[in-house]
Amino acid sequence: MQYLTPRIHWSGITFLNPRGCAMRNRTAIKDWIYGIVAVIFVAGWGGMHILQDGLSWTTTTPLLFYSILFLAAVLLVTRWLKRQNEALALSDPELNLYSERFFYNALNLECNKSERHEMPVALMVFSFDTLKETADQLGKSVEEIQLLFIETVGRTIRNSDVFSTMKDGRFSILLPSTDADGAKVAANRVKRAISEELKKQRLGQRTTVPFGICGTSSKIKTSKQLLEGSIKAYVEAQRSPRNKIITCADCC
Repeated sequence: MQYLTPRIHWSGITFLNPRGCAMRNRTAIKDWIYGIVAVIFVAGWGGMHILQDGLSWTTTTPLLFYSILFLAAVLLVTRWLKRQNEALALSDPELNLYSERFFYNALNLECNKSERHEMPVALMVFSFDTLKETADQLGKSVEEIQLLFIETVGRTIRNSDVFSTMKDGRFSILLPSTDADGAKVAANRVKRAISEELKKQRLGQRTTVPFGICGTSSKIKTSKQLLEGSIKAYVEAQRSPRNKIITCADCC
């Protein structure tokens, strides 16, 4: 899947696909590492005691030397764990998407870049509202169907787009160098891809995917305005009886 490759060049952030890493369970990793370090420490002291006859646990010089080395190793491990935790904070390992925290950072950076270079940027907020019905028809879990839709969307968007998870079951796609009309075209492309995937699964039911879109303009320049406009348009699309794509210009 392409949507979690290190493509956000302006942020200077690169990290591995979290679903392929051992970072899935941070607590287990810490327990294992601390346990291994403790065993190494005890084994090291035991080895020193055996190899050097007469060395006792209270001998000052070797104890000080070994303690310094041990402390250095602990600091290195702690620094590595911190970097892994920071990477996890920027991604959602379960959904294989960027996290909401990463999204807000990207949104601020892109809006600043848009204003500085007078380039458009658009934001798309959407959700999959008929996951349970689709899962029941396929005999699969809601989580499996959600991942199927996420993978479908991920294959549809550009490498420069930022596909992130949001709270309340919503998702966002940040589209650099794209205006609201271009984002509307992208939303229609996503809808078609989902429909084609349903046909492959031999499902005739339409999946409800409301889209709220907002792009920068003379009235919308800040990240706050862009986000508020997209969410407002999304709420209007969700209220619609049909599967609609609504822009902030339509409802604001």
